[in-house]
Amino acid sequence: MKSTKKLISILIAVMMLMSCVSAAFTTVNASTNKLCDVYSTNPDGKVGVKKTITIDGDCSDWSSDMLIAQGAAWDVANHYKGGHENCVLDTYALFAAWDDDNLYVGWQMVNTTDTWARSGDGPLSDGGRVLDVPLILALSVDPVSTSMSNKNTDGGPIWGHKMGLEFNQHVDHLFYMSGKPGLGTPAMFTAVDSEGNTNYTDGCLTFKDGGIEYKMAEDNVCDSIIGLNSSDDPSDVYSNDADWVDYKTFEGQSGTHDTKYDSFYEMKIPLSVLGIDANYLENNGIGAMLVATRGESGLDCIPFDDTMLDNTSGSYASDPSTSAEKDDVDVITSEFAKIGNAVSVPTTPTQPITQPTTQPTTKPTQATTQPTSSSTNLTVNATSNLFSAGTKTVKNGDRITVSFKLQSSMNVLNSQWTLSYDSSKLKLVSNVDTSMTPALNGSLVNQPQAGTIKGNSTSTTLSDFTTSKDFLTMTFDVVGTGTTTVDLNVEVLGVAYKIGSDIIEAYPVDNGIVNDITGEAGFNNFTYSATSYITDTNPTTEPTTEPTQPTQPTTEPTDPTQPTTPPTDQLTVNAKSNFFTSTTKTFDENTDTVTVYYKLNSNKAMAKAHWTLTYDTSKLTLINADMACVSNEKITTPREGAINCLYTNSDPVTFSTEKSFIIAKFKVKDLGAANVSLTVNSFAINSDNTSSAETVYLVQNGVVNDVTSIAGFEDTEYSTRVAFASTQSTTPPVEDDITVNAKSNFFTTASTTVDKDTDTVTVYYKLKSSKEMAKSHWTMIYDTSKLTLINADMACVSGEKITNPREGAINCLYTNSDPVTFSSEKTFVVAKFKIKGTGQANVSLTVNSLAINSDNTSSADTTYLVQNGVVNDVTSIAGFEDTEYSTRIAFASSK
Repeated sequence: MKSTKKLISILIAVMMLMSCVSAAFTTVNASTNKLCDVYSTNPDGKVGVKKTITIDGDCSDWSSDMLIAQGAAWDVANHYKGGHENCVLDTYALFAAWDDDNLYVGWQMVNTTDTWARSGDGPLSDGGRVLDVPLILALSVDPVSTSMSNKNTDGGPIWGHKMGLEFNQHVDHLFYMSGKPGLGTPAMFTAVDSEGNTNYTDGCLTFKDGGIEYKMAEDNVCDSIIGLNSSDDPSDVYSNDADWVDYKTFEGQSGTHDTKYDSFYEMKIPLSVLGIDANYLENNGIGAMLVATRGESGLDCIPFDDTMLDNTSGSYASDPSTSAEKDDVDVITSEFAKIGNAVSVPTTPTQPITQPTTQPTTKPTQATTQPTSSSTNLTVNATSNLFSAGTKTVKNGDRITVSFKLQSSMNVLNSQWTLSYDSSKLKLVSNVDTSMTPALNGSLVNQPQAGTIKGNSTSTTLSDFTTSKDFLTMTFDVVGTGTTTVDLNVEVLGVAYKIGSDIIEAYPVDNGIVNDITGEAGFNNFTYSATSYITDTNPTTEPTTEPTQPTQPTTEPTDPTQPTTPPTDQLTVNAKSNFFTSTTKTFDENTDTVTVYYKLNSNKAMAKAHWTLTYDTSKLTLINADMACVSNEKITTPREGAINCLYTNSDPVTFSTEKSFIIAKFKVKDLGAANVSLTVNSFAINSDNTSSAETVYLVQNGVVNDVTSIAGFEDTEYSTRVAFASTQSTTPPVEDDITVNAKSNFFTTASTTVDKDTDTVTVYYKLKSSKEMAKSHWTMIYDTSKLTLINADMACVSGEKITNPREGAINCLYTNSDPVTFSSEKTFVVAKFKIKGTGQANVSLTVNSLAINSDNTSSADTTYLVQNGVVNDVTSIAGFEDTEYSTRIAFASSK
């Protein structure tokens, strides 16, 4: 523990000063990063075990095979502000068990401050115990039930405190209890209205009346206690390289940790009070999370959610020497740990005690029939990482035009793209030239090879897309039947504006990744719309009226012979929703990507909406997601496994013709069953299609309402469905070795092959140059199916660290005023990976820009050796005639 923390614990007077200084600590940007490997939910697929536990304040009944969530020690707000406080609330692990009659939940809390504080000091006062503060166990038992608001029907918190705590996950049972068993009146609360509120009569069941028991042991059941030691920044929870120690063996200033300061809670809940039996638990599973509070906000939870650290440096209103985490508002988005079963499809509980109190009196009409297929038909799907998807069913012998249309509030500077199609089903008949890209200045289109066309464009004469124009268009003759895909992968899209002769640029798409650039100066108001269209130019049968919006693939009829349990050699995607019709589809083992379309048709316009999409990260990796029905609302910084979006634009959105409300595209990384769950938290509609219309909530707090009894909404009609699209890839043969191909547009590419027993591989991008670096922007992408990132660093500078790496993609912008010399060879970038597969794995470093100085003075001229990903010859520029440099790539590995 750093000396600042020691002084805090020893000198109360100095403590006030130190807490003021701590306001400068970095604040965690909640829900945008991936937690480090210390944290896990359902590790190794553990969901608890079937075993009877005696609730007696002795934790010897519990064992590591019951672990369902793992947290970390000393990762709480008072590590950074308020280290002098008593009642340390540090959740570490969550356990579960069950038998035929009861559910058993246990949770480990730790107090490791005895490694640096003295006995009797603030965090070790009261014996280091958790005091009379609210602990909350949240359960999700029946996913189709009303989700709770954590409030009573009067609008206030359940236990009369501020309680700035909300759950973005489904919760239908909340257990409130004191951190000191035996105090207060602990009770279980359930929803009593459609808003998810509770009360103290119908919604309240005391532990005593329900046969619910809980006790606490002053002990620790965990084999190790991994936690932060020296940490000045709460963002260390994202770093595997932070100062993590095992407090079971670590020796601090005051010695090693004594587990007498730890608290293990065990709890028994009769299954009957949950309205289920053991069969339901084992076949469907339930979700669980434990939240520790001081009565106003969450201070720690297990599974861990980083909102517990998003206001560490702020000041608590009642005691400025402690953290604002005590009274902020936390919206928990982390998935709950599963008990009993982690993957199966939930069904209605077999012994429901209560049902949702309100249901819509009428249900929307759903499409009951699907178009019949024909042996002469071909369904063409237009897909893209940027453009919304389109589909059309045509006949063998037709001629079609596929167009990708772009409208952008800013002009296009450059682009790079690859179009892929199946030449056995579609024959390209349009010229392969710039006529394919009529609106792009400086365009170059390469001749197709095996159904692949590549192109790029760059020009200082910016391309105007302020009105919708063809970004890419081509014509095909239909020569096959069945299903096929025309896929456009936009690798680079740069937009820009000019100030005099200077071009100011930003990249909505970089290395195939769609970015939100509205946070960049000068691009705050950037908007765009990207849509694909398929037109049958000479159909063999009379065409129907073309809809104003491109249609999407329809779902296939359910196969009655499909087994209840999906085969493990296929991928079964369960697309669930509280509002859209839940649909399941199975894909074969060669499926590479799956796209899910949530489609809506309504006679009322959308005024605003709030929704959350969660998905199974063990089977799926998110490629991109979009609120496809609007052009100016993009989803920013999706968290792994959860995507959240709030649409509050003043312009109503019409659904008079069916549109895709949301589109989510995933890369398949494993087979089996995978859930993709869309929860529409709120959906407001207008009485008519004007901005001044009356508004009502068709969906509120996750509950679908019947609004036809409300004036102005009597005629409300809507229908929903879910559709899928997929792409195929050939599964490479299983290999014992892994070959890592390190690629780059600037560095000399290289490969290394290591055997199956290799644990890690490190890639070094090395540079030697006669000129020093002024600034640089680079992106690295890597194969997540074979490699897991351990850490990455811009090694040539000491003050530039890579923040917020997205799975599979790392981005870094270096703009420090200090130039960096490369007169002797240095490592420009180093990335270390854990190997998790065999075969071929690519690691690609794209240097988007690299500016160099003419000499080593602060007044030196600057030019771009690399600009927009293009390496330039700068030796014709005054001051840079003697520029020389060399690059190479090196590897290291460990076993």
